[in-house]
Amino acid sequence: MSTHSFVAHFLKQNNYLETLKAFEREHGSPISTETGHDESLDQIIQDRVSFSKDFEISDLSLDDANQAIVDRELPNWSTPYPSTKHKLEEVSGLTVSAAIVGDKVIASSNDGSISVYDEEGKRVSRKERFLGGVVAKAVVGVGRNDVLIVGMNGIIHLCRVEECDLVKLSDLALHRGLVVDCGYAEVASDRYVATVGWDKMVKLVKITNDKIEEIAAYKSTLAGTCVGVCGYAGRVIVVLGRTESTLLDVLAWETAGTQGPELVPVYKISLNDAEFMANGFTPRCLSVAQGATKPLIAVATSQEPYMRVIVVSLSKEAIESKDGKVRRGQILTNTNSMAPQDKFSQPLISWRQPRASGVWAFGEDGVIRCLDVKKQQVVAAIDGHKGRVKCVAMGANMVTFGADREAYRWTE
Repeated sequence: MSTHSFVAHFLKQNNYLETLKAFEREHGSPISTETGHDESLDQIIQDRVSFSKDFEISDLSLDDANQAIVDRELPNWSTPYPSTKHKLEEVSGLTVSAAIVGDKVIASSNDGSISVYDEEGKRVSRKERFLGGVVAKAVVGVGRNDVLIVGMNGIIHLCRVEECDLVKLSDLALHRGLVVDCGYAEVASDRYVATVGWDKMVKLVKITNDKIEEIAAYKSTLAGTCVGVCGYAGRVIVVLGRTESTLLDVLAWETAGTQGPELVPVYKISLNDAEFMANGFTPRCLSVAQGATKPLIAVATSQEPYMRVIVVSLSKEAIESKDGKVRRGQILTNTNSMAPQDKFSQPLISWRQPRASGVWAFGEDGVIRCLDVKKQQVVAAIDGHKGRVKCVAMGANMVTFGADREAYRWTE
């Protein structure tokens, strides 16, 4: 993305072709009219003018409604918390993803195997080439005994944990290529999974009994980095983070025409009120928890040298407006996690269960940091792994897997 491309795009869209030629001639080389961005120069300027009119510096502080959310729905970090580690046995290879399902831990390895561990950390089964040699990109618990295993080839598999065994129930070819991220939520007793792939497609899947079904799809103009799903205002809501943008896209699953329910973009949440349109960071990881009255969305950013964790919520009025506009002043808290990272890092965070009483931040340095997002500070740091925390399985307690090829079960 460049300023020259935005200007060239504006000239072409408005049929100022001779002016565009003169612009390129003075520039000295051809200028691409493809901006790689879903906002035109007109929209950016209109947004900037609106921002200047509607907001004074004093307005950037929390309004009464947002402050009420912080006071009512963001508990402080409390003690005791999981801080004693117990080593899992027979961890082989580099663990890519893991989930807690019932009293079992399901973990996928970079060698294509799937391992099942019991509540004591003992490996009770291991399945070689479980997906036929394809590595599982993500393992997601989707109910009491069910788990969704997402292959790097874009195929998702619904499985069930039966005692110490893992049984395949059904599968679905969902994306053309790698699935970047996925999120799960139960809404009105129904089970939903949202995914985003390298193909820039956002898919919404419903799990019914032993079947998985794609029920909606949305094509993003920018590559997705993270996705979450939740229920709010009587709707299934998908929240999407993308590259080259400090905005979160909010999509609602609802009837928009004659084709039945679909994913409709309803509005955008700004994560960067301090610097207008300055894409100094992008959202890289989402964790969604249900507060007392509305969802709480924790967002890990790509900022350097330390990851920041921004907490926002959803607006019922903005969802119902369906105007697609950018909403500012939505940030509830913004915490420096002190977790070091660079441009190649993949941030990893998770709400503390079960009451969203703080956020876990898992660092490239192997340290597990406890964030009191209400106070906006790090309240504790736990020595976890030698090197990056690769993935985490979260439940009442948690299990972490590191780049050091070790795994630990954490208890209070």
